[in-house]
Amino acid sequence: MQQWRETAFESSPSLTPQFAVFARAFKKTLRRTVKDRFEIVSFNRGHFYLSGFLRNPVTQALVYWSLFDVRYASRWADRVLIRTAAHERDFTGGHNHFTPLGHLVETAMQLTGDDFVALTLDDLPSLDRSLENPRGAHTRSVSVSTPQPLQLTLF
Repeated sequence: MQQWRETAFESSPSLTPQFAVFARAFKKTLRRTVKDRFEIVSFNRGHFYLSGFLRNPVTQALVYWSLFDVRYASRWADRVLIRTAAHERDFTGGHNHFTPLGHLVETAMQLTGDDFVALTLDDLPSLDRSLENPRGAHTRSVSVSTPQPLQLTLF
């Protein structure tokens, strides 16, 4: 992808041959980069942007990633959006994280690693739930008793 870093992409109301070639090269690089560590669940080519979902095969946790409009983001490779996702159509998911393209797999591992547990409140019917209202915010908290510290991300 190095050869594309400083490319000035032609703008057009429709797909350009230049962006189509870039998207294919990006997908090929992504496949090679994630190989045994993640499953590519989806890869979407939009109007000068790319996005998709990756699944950690160990934890089954998903992340959504997005490469913004490359026509206007000259440093697109330095700022890839990545966040946890509850399912394959969850485009609003967890907190936004930004990472350089070269660190996409490492960031995805941090978000979905072996110590990551993705649960919804519906998955926890027997746990004590309570509503908290710190400074007017409406959030749900869950009390969990485990032998080891457990990080929960609730969707």
